[in-house]
Amino acid sequence: MKQIAILLIRLLSIYLIYQAITSVTSILAIPQSWGSKTELLLPALAWIVIPLLAGVLLWWLSPKLANSALSQTDETRNITEDGVVRSGTFLIGLFILIKSISLLVGRWSAQSVVDYGSLVAVILSLLLLCGSGVIAKAYKVMRTWGQNA
Repeated sequence: MKQIAILLIRLLSIYLIYQAITSVTSILAIPQSWGSKTELLLPALAWIVIPLLAGVLLWWLSPKLANSALSQTDETRNITEDGVVRSGTFLIGLFILIKSISLLVGRWSAQSVVDYGSLVAVILSLLLLCGSGVIAKAYKVMRTWGQNA
């Protein structure tokens, strides 16, 4: 299960790096749109650099993240539904966290305004990251409702 989690984390990192690279090329393709508006440079860098750095860090730290996302009882080679739900919830939370932080920093640096939607997304993604085990247990309980009746 940990190998699958590592693979999925690395897939997420490739996606984030790809998104950052395509953002760079789209900004560099139209230099006349920048003009003398250097105040747009910091938000653009936040939208590019945060996902890029997060992607690189995710690639390097994927084994440690997979170990922290899965419990110690997942050492067996069997793929359990709890492990799939736990690792999926962890990855969804991680993806939302990286994207939301990028949007939050970009909006704040561009307009000095807090983007409350991104702030709520950061909080919810942290809950997904920390509560992936609880969500897996809740999934198991909901899946088995009515089967013992």
